[in-house]
Amino acid sequence: MLPEQIYEKANESVVTIVTYDFNGNQLASGSGVVISEDGRIVSNSHVFEDCENFEIRKGGIAISHVEVLDHYSEYDLILLKVKPGIFKPLMLSKPEDVKIGKKVFSLGNPLGKFENTIAEGIISGLRNLYSNEMTYIQFTAPISGGNSGGALLNDNCELVGITTSSNDNANDVHFAIPAYEITNIFTEDKLHFNGAAKYYLLASNALATANYTKSAEYFEKFSKLAPDLYFAYTGKAFAYEYLEKYELAINNLNKAISLASEEESLYLHRAEVYKKMNKNSEALDDYSKAIKLNPDNAEAYLKRGWFYSTVSKLDKAISDFSKAIELDPGNPRTYYDRAFSYFYIDKFDKAEEDYWKAIDLNPNNDMYHFELGRTYESLNNYTLAIEKYNNALDLDMFNEISLFHRGRLWGKFYNYPNALFDFTRLLEINNENIDALYHRGQTYKEMGKYQEAFRDFNKVLNIDSKNYDSLQAIAEMYYDDEIYDTALEYVQKALKVNKDSSDSYVLSGLIHEKLENKKEAAKDFEKAVSLNPELYSDLKNRINIKK
Repeated sequence: MLPEQIYEKANESVVTIVTYDFNGNQLASGSGVVISEDGRIVSNSHVFEDCENFEIRKGGIAISHVEVLDHYSEYDLILLKVKPGIFKPLMLSKPEDVKIGKKVFSLGNPLGKFENTIAEGIISGLRNLYSNEMTYIQFTAPISGGNSGGALLNDNCELVGITTSSNDNANDVHFAIPAYEITNIFTEDKLHFNGAAKYYLLASNALATANYTKSAEYFEKFSKLAPDLYFAYTGKAFAYEYLEKYELAINNLNKAISLASEEESLYLHRAEVYKKMNKNSEALDDYSKAIKLNPDNAEAYLKRGWFYSTVSKLDKAISDFSKAIELDPGNPRTYYDRAFSYFYIDKFDKAEEDYWKAIDLNPNNDMYHFELGRTYESLNNYTLAIEKYNNALDLDMFNEISLFHRGRLWGKFYNYPNALFDFTRLLEINNENIDALYHRGQTYKEMGKYQEAFRDFNKVLNIDSKNYDSLQAIAEMYYDDEIYDTALEYVQKALKVNKDSSDSYVLSGLIHEKLENKKEAAKDFEKAVSLNPELYSDLKNRINIKK
C-alpha cells in the first residue's frame, strides 16, 4: 500500500489521550491504538503517570468515560476500553513479519498538537533493552513527545508495534513494543485487576504524588472490587502510613499477610510501621519472620540491622550488617551502616575500613567522605580528617555538617581565617545557625577580635537567651577586659542554665577574687572541685582561704 493509503486506512484507529493531574490541570498527552471491534485501545502506561483523570480525543470528539481493563508498568502497556463502534480497529501483524530492513510508518500525535502525523522509516534492529525479556523493535521513522502509545505500521497497514521511547542523543533511534506481544500480555485469563484496574492506577498515582488521602480512598474502592489481591491492602497501608495513621496501616498489612503469608516483604513493611509506633518487640518479631521466610534476603538483614542500631544493640546490628554484606557485597550503604555502628563502639579502625569500602563502591556520596573524616578526627588524625571533609565539600559545597567540622578543625591548627570562612559560609546558608554563630564567635575571641565575638555571641542569645556556651564566653571576655561586675552577671546567668558546670564555678571564683570577695570565691572553688575532683590540685590553695 502507498503511504497515503496507509494513512487513510489507519487514521480512524489512532487516537489522542490527554491526562489531568489531581488539581484538574492538563498534565500530559499521548497516543493510543484501537485493536478490537469492542473498543479496546492500547497505549503506554507512562502516559498516565501522576494523573487522576484522562480523556480520549479524536477530531472534535472527547470521550471521558474510559475503562481501564489492565496495565503493566513493567512492559509500559495499558489496556483501555470505550463503547464499541466508535473507532475502527487495526489488524495486528504476525511475529514472522517483523524483520530488520522492512519499511514501517509511525502514526501518532507528536507534541500533543499535531494529530495523526505519519512518518516513514525502516526496522533497524531487534533489541533486548530491559530485564523483562521482551524484544523491542528499533526503527527510524521519526517520533517525539506525544507519539507515546502510537502505531508503528507496516506497508499492509498492519500494527507492527506500539511506539514507546526514543534515544535523546540520536535522532533516528526509536523503539516500539511488538504488537504480537499485546495478545500475550493482555489475554482474558491474565487480566489481573478484576475490573478494578482504574482504581489501582489512580490510587498508585495519588500515592506517587503525595495525595495520600485520595490514595487511601482509591485503594479502598480497589480492595472492595478485588478483595483477594493482597497488594490492594499494602497500597492502602502505605497511604495510611504516610498519613501517620499507623493503626489503620497495621490493619491493612494484617489483611495482606492473611492473603500472602509467605511474602516476606509484607513482614518487613509491617515491621517498619511498628518501629514508627515504638512497638519494638513487634517490629523485631516481624524482621525475624521475614528472615526466616527468606534467609537469603539481604534487605531483611539490613533493615533489622538498622532497627538494632536505633535501639543501641550495636553488636547485633553489626552481625546483621555483616550477613547483608555476605549476601550482597556490592551495596555500599551496608558498609556505611556497619561502619557507623563500629564508630559508636569506638572501633575506629574497623569503621575506617568499612567507610573506605563504601567509598570504593560509591565515591560520589559526600556523606561517606564526611563520616570517614569524622572517624579520622576521632583518631586525632586531623590532617586526614580535613582531607575527607574537603572531599565531601567537593561533592556538595553546601554540606553543612562538613563545613562545621572542618571549621572546628581549622581552629585546632590555629588557621583562623579558614575557620572564619567555613562558619561564615554556614551562616550564609542559615543565618540563625546557633552552632556556627557560637564557633565563629569563639574564633574571633581566639583572634582577640572581641567586638566581632561579642556580636556573634549576642546574636546567639537573641535566638536562645539560655545558651550556656555563649553566656560563659561573654563572661570570660568581660573578665579578660577586667569588667568584673558584668562578667559576674553573665557567669551567674550561665550557672542558672547549667548548675553542674565546674568551668563556670571556677570563673565565678576568679571574678569574686578580683572583687575581693574571698569567702564567695572559696565557695565557688569548692563547688568546682566537688563537680570535678581533678581541679583540686590547682584550687586547693584557694579553697584554704576560707579556713
